[in-house]
Amino acid sequence: MKALSLIIILFASLRGARTFHQHAYVPTATGNVGDPCTPSKPTTCGQSELLEETSEQPTGSFGPNVCNFSKIYQIQTTTHSLQRRCSFWSRRCRLSCVSDGNCSGPMINFTRSRIDCCDGFAIARAEPNWPHRYHHHQRHKKFILRNEGCTVVLMPTVVDCLDELNATIFQSFISSAPELLEILNSEDSRVTVFAPRDDAFAELDATALVELFGGEVAEVTLSAHVANSTVPSAKLVNGGVLRTLAENRFLHVTEVQRF
Repeated sequence: MKALSLIIILFASLRGARTFHQHAYVPTATGNVGDPCTPSKPTTCGQSELLEETSEQPTGSFGPNVCNFSKIYQIQTTTHSLQRRCSFWSRRCRLSCVSDGNCSGPMINFTRSRIDCCDGFAIARAEPNWPHRYHHHQRHKKFILRNEGCTVVLMPTVVDCLDELNATIFQSFISSAPELLEILNSEDSRVTVFAPRDDAFAELDATALVELFGGEVAEVTLSAHVANSTVPSAKLVNGGVLRTLAENRFLHVTEVQRF
């Protein structure tokens, strides 16, 4: 009981001492309250404007075909003035440079940077027998960029990719579908083509090919082989259904093989 009473008396005395302590003024900035000031980190406001985009070799140790992409923006800042700020715990006051909320301060430039594969290159797909590498590829992209870089050369358009993947017969039929050809030749297209390779047409004669991919049905048949979004192979699952460019036509995934 005596120990508890001593603690209570000591706590009460400390609280009483706090009420009689005067706030100390700590001069951290020169000037008076209300004077304009320049903060170390300005407060931005309004809309930013893109001034410049650059791509250059990153500093440090990285693999081949890795670039540092930078964007320089310009944005408005608020005005700042000196205000008195006091701390309850330290019982001290100081002058701080605080934003007034008035969006009429000076314009400043700031840069946002990211390290990624250079245009036209990509990270190599993980091998099925290397699950740890696939883990790094998905969750630690910078680890792959530093150690392996971007070794896969991307084709400029989907049509060029079909030629590279030995789907030249399917590619030749696309010329009979001008609307689809325009989409696949665009570098900004976001589609996925499920194209049969040339050996898939080995048992079909010329008449059967024309019936499947020629004439008026060419546009519909070929568009039914094109999903209307970018679908990575890692997201393909057995039983999946994908919407195509052809109206009311869907792609049904029945079997997925990883290579």
